[in-house]
Amino acid sequence: FYCLMSGSFFYYDTFYQFFNTFYTSLPILYLASLDQDITAEVAIARPSIYRDGIDRVFITHKIFWRWMVEGMYSGAIVFFIPVAMFGYFNITKNGYVIGFWDLGMLIFFIDVVVVQFRLVLEICYWTGIELFCFFMSFVPGLWGLWIYFSTQVDYAPPGLLSSYRIYGTYQFLFDTRMFWLATVLCTVFCLIPIFTFMGIKTANFPTRSDIGREMSVGWFNGVKHQTSGKVTGRDSTQRPV
Repeated sequence: FYCLMSGSFFYYDTFYQFFNTFYTSLPILYLASLDQDITAEVAIARPSIYRDGIDRVFITHKIFWRWMVEGMYSGAIVFFIPVAMFGYFNITKNGYVIGFWDLGMLIFFIDVVVVQFRLVLEICYWTGIELFCFFMSFVPGLWGLWIYFSTQVDYAPPGLLSSYRIYGTYQFLFDTRMFWLATVLCTVFCLIPIFTFMGIKTANFPTRSDIGREMSVGWFNGVKHQTSGKVTGRDSTQRPV
């Protein structure tokens, strides 16, 4: 409705097509294949943790709609904050005017940044591999392709849209303080409510997996033990069914 149903793209369509393949694929593959809620020691010693899966704790209509609302909220933040800022800071210090495709690239860049940091909040098992995945998705992926399409207007691969639409946007936007301010503001406004919600939920309404993660790092009944991950005593994850 905001765009009056014009059907016009405000972002570079080729970049949009690369979103799931280059910019976000590696961290998602890591999360799906290598991430784990708890250590093997805790899982073997406290099999009641698996009860969450049987009870469908992680797959409910409430969780589905919470993710939908979160997506709409983050989308509104990522779109309207840059639009509002462009309305007041659209002329840079060197006299250039920030244009339509500059706005689109700014919003797309912020979108990828927010998605990557949002995924960070979901990772439970950090090994260093996930850092490599984030690096490869962001630096050679988004950053590298943006530099390429923004500087090599005559060398677009066959079958892709010509990059004349975003020619020079990289050099232009990265020199403006508004670009970095908008990126920081959008990322903070998108993630702070989610981080707060997750913290309150884990502290006051923990799942068995949440308790198991605390046990994995040596916390038992609110007390930090020196031997991290050693499972002793009664099963703190038992709950009435």
